[in-house]
Amino acid sequence: MPQIKLISNLPMNDRLGLLTDAMHFCPRPNCGKWFHRACLLHARSCEKEDAFIPGSRPLRLLAVDPDQNSDVVHPLLKRYTFARSQSGKMSSADLRAYCLRENLEKILRKDIDVPEEVVEVAGQPIVRYPNAGTFSTAGNVTDVIFARRLLYQAFDGDQFDFEDMTANMEREYGADWVNKDEAYLEAWHFLISQNMLACPLPSYWKKVRETNPFPDGPPPSLICPQCDGAI
Repeated sequence: MPQIKLISNLPMNDRLGLLTDAMHFCPRPNCGKWFHRACLLHARSCEKEDAFIPGSRPLRLLAVDPDQNSDVVHPLLKRYTFARSQSGKMSSADLRAYCLRENLEKILRKDIDVPEEVVEVAGQPIVRYPNAGTFSTAGNVTDVIFARRLLYQAFDGDQFDFEDMTANMEREYGADWVNKDEAYLEAWHFLISQNMLACPLPSYWKKVRETNPFPDGPPPSLICPQCDGAI
């Protein structure tokens, strides 16, 4: 079960403010903790924006894999988790003109066949806010973790197997195969056998994107005090 962590010796008056403070979550298995934003800011657990490639913050958020400990970072994302080199071609790189999907497709050198909204959600920090005096139980944690898992699955090319399966199902059962029990059961068995996740309909992710997860504006660029990952 995720823990709530108090990491700084805030003055008592400031501690009372934690009851209405936003919290950030690190989803790595060896962390799995919620941190008060005020505590992180007080402890200076923040990124120095000018130390990294401009516009690369979503890549560092995505690099925090909910299924891997901090010693494992996807090799294609690893370079963006380090401070920018002062020499070489990466020293002048600037990603601010591109969305996360465009940057990922350049890194992977292939198209990512998942909805744009999934990519956007996967690059968000995981935050929750107080609600009627108490914290909500999740914030955007469920959607962000699921979106990141779907993207990592796409990195490995598994979505192409799924596309082949859906094409076969349409040929065998017709375009409305998802509404037929026998076809649905066959698809379910395929997903289980491949250890794959099924992506909800694009309409679900559109609704998620339309819901503003950050009512007080863009969150500060914070890092986990345990693993130094972006949160």
